[in-house]
Amino acid sequence: MSQTLHSAVVVLVALLACRLPALAAEPASAPADGAARMPPTLGSGKKPPVVPPVPDEHLARMRAAVESLNLPRRAGEPRNVLVFSRCRGWWHYSIPYGIEAMRMLARATGALEITVSDDPAIFTPEGLADFDAIVFNNAVGEVFLPDLPGGSEDALPANPAKLTGALRLDAERKAALLAWVRGGGGLVLLHGAAYLFPRWKEFPALLGAAPDGHPWYHSVRVRVDAPDDPLNRGVPPEGLTLTDEVYQFRSPYSRKDLRVLLSLDPASVDLTAKGVSRTDGDFALAWVRREGEGRVFYSALGHHLDLFWTRAVLRHWYNGIVWAGGTEREPSQRK
Repeated sequence: MSQTLHSAVVVLVALLACRLPALAAEPASAPADGAARMPPTLGSGKKPPVVPPVPDEHLARMRAAVESLNLPRRAGEPRNVLVFSRCRGWWHYSIPYGIEAMRMLARATGALEITVSDDPAIFTPEGLADFDAIVFNNAVGEVFLPDLPGGSEDALPANPAKLTGALRLDAERKAALLAWVRGGGGLVLLHGAAYLFPRWKEFPALLGAAPDGHPWYHSVRVRVDAPDDPLNRGVPPEGLTLTDEVYQFRSPYSRKDLRVLLSLDPASVDLTAKGVSRTDGDFALAWVRREGEGRVFYSALGHHLDLFWTRAVLRHWYNGIVWAGGTEREPSQRK
């Protein structure tokens, strides 16, 4: 290689090294028409200033998947469902996909009336009275606190007066949410919503577990723990293989207190991977529980974009939402 060519290669490599971090951080490329697009694969990170719409190609895949489920039209009044996706800190690019999926499932069945809002002011006794179920769609962090520029998911205002007011509103909204659930409301939490409310001591008990990282992100095997339960209707009883960011959970997680619907097949992952803390091989991915008169449904699925046109996953979410909203029979509970 000539000295001139060698120098040119060195310069090119240096330029790429400087540019690669920026490329990795860019959530989407800007097409010729100037409209933002979703990244071609998946991800999470800082919320973009303008949330790009779900590409038409992906919407078409989602629509075809929902239509292929042949879900029955439901008689009677639809259940009113709030879809809340606000984040403080981490933001998932799958959030707009979740919103579109809820809307498509609602249109296909007539079972749900979807309201999309990220306004925490809804969380009052009067505001929540309008809803049968709430879907926390990959919402993350202390979402009832005000946004802070550059703040973390649980950052607090530095100004004492603003801090006092923010903490008062936060406590009132959490109390309203808990009372609404215990009074018969349906709480649905998808994927990253396990990381809601890190300052709220009661939240892990409400969820049924505390998240403990995500050691794996690759193709895994998902087991169906309760194949005869109506909440697993439409999910292959032999299980399914999918790619997602896989969470593990710690106390208060216990199968004595939860009806586990889906779990990770530990044979499909490396149990010596960095961050794995459970030693019993019990990696639940979806469950239901009761909180007073209310219902709680959690699904850890919801990071990888392909899931939003995977028929079994769409049916899994739909089953959980209609159960939480009170339109399905209550699954058997282990006492």
